[in-house]
This record gives sequence, structure tokens and C-alpha cells, in this order.
Amino acid sequence: MQLPGYLRLHDLPEFDQWSCCFDVSGPRTTERVADLGHEPNGYFWAGVVRRLVDLGELPEVETDPEGDTFSAFGTHALMERLAQALVPYLTDPDALTAFVTAAEADGFDFDD
Repeated sequence: MQLPGYLRLHDLPEFDQWSCCFDVSGPRTTERVADLGHEPNGYFWAGVVRRLVDLGELPEVETDPEGDTFSAFGTHALMERLAQALVPYLTDPDALTAFVTAAEADGFDFDD
């Protein structure tokens, strides 16, 4: 699966880790996030990651969200896995809607 241009993996050799980051205005699903009653910010996307971890789709991931960006840090393999896991929710409004709806039905708080 090819990553969208705004979703980037960066080598951080000074920290011996990699980052996965994007500007939150980049995803095709930005408007859908707002339509679902959430703030389309880095904190929302950190919530998506927490939910994926809760579901067992990802191991623990260190995130560093901001208002206008989402960033996560870890090994290269983990950042690639994270990016692949996020792509459907960044690019497909229907997939994001189903994900958020199911999470909220389970009482999950995206804390955005």
C-alpha cells in the first residue's frame, strides 16, 4: 500500500528512532472528522491510535499530538505498521465513520 504524500516517515538518528507524522489538514477525511463531532486535530488522531492499540491492531505507540499535526515515534518497523494502519482512516471517509461510530458505541473517548 502506498502512503499518501502528506503522511511521512522520518529517520531521527540522533534519537535512534523514526517518526510518523502528518499535518492534520492533509487527510481526505478531515471534513468527516468534523462532521462526526470531533476536532480534526492531532489529539483526535492520537485517539485513533489509542483505539487501534486497544483493539490489538497495534502495539503501544508513543504519540506527540499537537493542534495541527500528528506525530508518533518508535522503530522503523513500528512506524511503517502505524502508517499502514492509519491509511484507511486518513483516506476513506466511510471507513473513518464506521471506526468512530463503533468506538463511540463502545464508550471510547477520542479526547480531542
